[in-house]
Amino acid sequence: MAEEVVQPPPSPSRDKKGGSFNIEIAAAVLLGVLAIAFSAWQVRTAGPSTTGTQTFLFNCLQFICTAGFAWFSTKAASRHEFQQSLKQFAISAYRRVADIERIVNRLHDEITDMIAEAPKSEITNLRIVDAIVSDTSHVVRSSISDWGDVIGEELLAIEQVKRLEQEKAQLEKNERPARPGSRTDDVRREVEKLTETIASIVSTLPPKLQLETEAETSPSRAVRRAARTLARDHHAEDGLRLNLFTRGGIYPSERDYQTLKRGEPLFIIWSKDREGGMDATDKAGRTVGRLLNRTNLPYDQMTQAMEMCFGPPPIALEFLTEGEHYPPEADENKGEETVSLEVRVRSIPLLKLGSTDKGR
Repeated sequence: MAEEVVQPPPSPSRDKKGGSFNIEIAAAVLLGVLAIAFSAWQVRTAGPSTTGTQTFLFNCLQFICTAGFAWFSTKAASRHEFQQSLKQFAISAYRRVADIERIVNRLHDEITDMIAEAPKSEITNLRIVDAIVSDTSHVVRSSISDWGDVIGEELLAIEQVKRLEQEKAQLEKNERPARPGSRTDDVRREVEKLTETIASIVSTLPPKLQLETEAETSPSRAVRRAARTLARDHHAEDGLRLNLFTRGGIYPSERDYQTLKRGEPLFIIWSKDREGGMDATDKAGRTVGRLLNRTNLPYDQMTQAMEMCFGPPPIALEFLTEGEHYPPEADENKGEETVSLEVRVRSIPLLKLGSTDKGR
């Protein structure tokens, strides 16, 4: 369910600054009114009987009120101008720090991939580098927090946009229909409501930070890299080779895998159980098995990479051969063995590869 938009509470330091600014404005207005009142009173009471002492006192009061009005109003105007300038500087500084954070995160992803693929002799050095990058990431986050006193409300709004984007992605992942276009009205309304909420929050941000939220919510580098790898493997293998798990309690199927014939067309769809997985079905829509993750990413990011590479389901497959058999496990497979099936993608990738990628 979409969460209700709650405006982030102002920070105590901002309340203190805002309170001082309001006091200065109130003092300037009060002293300005008093200066006008004393001038009017002096004009009204002036006459032959007015002594020099009375005139001197009126002039002193007017001078004090006028000087106080000028001092408080100038101080309030200067404070306001300084805060606006500081806020613009803080926004620019935040954008630079956010760029550095994305660079550090991409470096961390690259090192994580290198650790997964490197020989044992190099893992120790890579883990040291990974620790240094992690510490750098903490320093970057601390630098962002330092600007909280100046643009705290904007930072909280950006964080709220991130949470809503994650909620939207989770809703779309868990509520994907078995066939395109069959999404329920309730799910569609929830997604539309989240989209409107995100747009309303983003519209309250300064233009520079609105661009920053677009960069934050774009697909991660890891997903894009995985999509390019899938496209490259699809080209190298003359059709991306994938594996399915069928039978077994946690991988139910509606069709007996033994009736499949080599070259028979299948299709990748979103799982009917709405758990965010990808299943393979035959032409009649009967489930054959669950798609296995051939990337190093979490399963939900793998599905994003598949979509980025081949477009939204259905994705065309063909059955190749029966693979390994796994013994039943009482806790998971309910006494049934699990069978691996090899399939090949026949859909054309949407990603275009250069000659360098094709040659790898």
